[in-house]
Amino acid sequence: MKIERRNIDDLKTERPDITPCLPAYFRLVPILFYAVILGGVLLSTFFLLVLRNAASSQEQWINETAQRKQALADVQAERNSVERQTRRATDVVAWIEGARNIQPLVAAVIRSMEPASSIAELGLARDPAVPSQIKLTLKLNTQGSHQLDATLEKIAALSFRTYNPNQTQARGETDYEATLIYQSAHAPLNPLHGHE
Repeated sequence: MKIERRNIDDLKTERPDITPCLPAYFRLVPILFYAVILGGVLLSTFFLLVLRNAASSQEQWINETAQRKQALADVQAERNSVERQTRRATDVVAWIEGARNIQPLVAAVIRSMEPASSIAELGLARDPAVPSQIKLTLKLNTQGSHQLDATLEKIAALSFRTYNPNQTQARGETDYEATLIYQSAHAPLNPLHGHE
């Protein structure tokens, strides 16, 4: 008997199924896998862009902070300069205000002299720290205290009050020292400053 020649494509023997087929929803697993990979790549790209923007923003804010600090330092230096000028101007005004009454004070002391009395020494000194106070040193050639009282009345008429007076008399001379404080008409009289 002769066997016909034919091509055999299927060499395996028929076998029964060993396991059942996978459920249909398992087909989503590869789709989810590729979706997660794609999402990770997109998120990584997004975070990389955000990181670059954050670095750029940080550098910009550092520059902005440095500029603001420099501007603040400039304003503080200018303010200190203005405050120094203000203090100096205030000191000058106080010095001029204290010096304004010296000439009338000297004239009043000279005009208060009686014919039998004379001024041996007259000193007016001001402390730069307190220009409104004048240190008076007066030495009179006179007998008694009448001349000193007349001089002090003239000084009081110019709104000066004496503070911490010191008076000595010896051999026809009267030495008087006191601190004169000018009080304007609006200033209340301080009980520590009394007329001697």
